[in-house]
Amino acid sequence: MKYNKHTVCFIILAVFVSAVCFCASSSAQTDQKMIRLATVEWEPYYGRNLKNQGYISEITRKAFKRVGYDVEIRFMPWKRAMHDTRNGYFDGLMGLYHTKEREKWLAYSNPIAETRIVFFGLKGRNIKYSSLTDLKPYKIGIERQFAYTEEFDNAEYLEKEPVRNIELNFNKLIKGRIDLVAASQNVFLHMISTRHPQVREAVQIIEPPLTVSKIYNGITRKKPNYIQIVKDFNRGLWLIKSDGAFDRILEKHGF
Repeated sequence: MKYNKHTVCFIILAVFVSAVCFCASSSAQTDQKMIRLATVEWEPYYGRNLKNQGYISEITRKAFKRVGYDVEIRFMPWKRAMHDTRNGYFDGLMGLYHTKEREKWLAYSNPIAETRIVFFGLKGRNIKYSSLTDLKPYKIGIERQFAYTEEFDNAEYLEKEPVRNIELNFNKLIKGRIDLVAASQNVFLHMISTRHPQVREAVQIIEPPLTVSKIYNGITRKKPNYIQIVKDFNRGLWLIKSDGAFDRILEKHGF
């Protein structure tokens, strides 16, 4: 069968348009299956220098992978991570506490882990407390933009000094510029053990804990199909818990 010149041009154009539409459709589908998460360095839970960027990073990737998603994790200061996610530059935040305010713009996953939030002080100070009002005489170091508990965060009668990271709080504590530091027990002890082991014995935990906080992932409500993404992650999390992959990741990272 012979075709004239106009027919051949039409066929070539049709094939070209079909190819472009297919590529665009494939690209959109691929983009839908890529989740971009922002977070902060928070060793030993997650951080760019940890094995597989830490166990929460590995669990997050594994759970999403199990249900067909790829994950990109970007580390940055927490204030920037919050700002950029809230404004839609990232799909969500990895590894955060739950607050009512954040729930307005984030959809939370099922919990991935938990951590004890405690007060640290210097040995020999003999600081004790049973309620937050007992801490009125003390300067307490906190991290800017972090959530602790609703009661503690709203306790304007406490003297709280915010800084951008826990190491600054540690230095202020050692130098006597603050009396206490509120922090995740594991995170603070990991920081001391890896960076300041010579003064580990100078610091003690002031019991009881402020709280035991669960750690979640959050997907911004600006993301199309954010509800489905959270449901998919929760299903993937259930799958890796059911077949033992979750526990194997914990064991590999020493938890």
